[in-house]
Amino acid sequence: MSTPSLATVSSSLGNYLSAALPSRHIAVGIGAVLAYFVAHRLWIWPFVLSPLRSVPGPPLGHLIFGQSPVIIRSESGIPQREWVKQYGPVIRIVGPVGIERLIFMNPDALHHILVKHWLEYPRPSFLRNILGLVTGYGLLTVTGDEHRQMRKAINPAFSIPNLMARKNSPYLASIPAKPDASTETDMYYDTIDG
Repeated sequence: MSTPSLATVSSSLGNYLSAALPSRHIAVGIGAVLAYFVAHRLWIWPFVLSPLRSVPGPPLGHLIFGQSPVIIRSESGIPQREWVKQYGPVIRIVGPVGIERLIFMNPDALHHILVKHWLEYPRPSFLRNILGLVTGYGLLTVTGDEHRQMRKAINPAFSIPNLMARKNSPYLASIPAKPDASTETDMYYDTIDG
């Protein structure tokens, strides 16, 4: 007696399932799974399961968009500043599709996140991609050892002796020490057509 091959087992299982379950039941099952994922993301997670639900912050806002409409319609930074005044130095904000963000305004917490343990809190990939498009892929977009190596390479340029040597540069010599109202400095230059 020979054992059936994987191909014959999978084809017989497929035939059995297609005969046993009409396509309507499969569609209902897929719809139920999708409805569960949507309900989990929009209601169950932010209200019941999120470990950040006890952090103070504004109400969850719009069911799908969260606090994003308030942030987009307002002047930059104004809603966040009002929330910090109202809820304290650590705030939970729920964004689109239940995405949670924390705002830290405590100097000790900011030092811990941005300076002391910056390797444990990497920038999100979407932010690195945006920064890479705007500023180029370099010191602002890399993390970990690559960031440490780049910083080590450019640190000598910002040493005190090197910065003091720059004050004798020809460009800085052309700027008067104390400009008066009649002195003009050309800040704009024509583009180079290549």
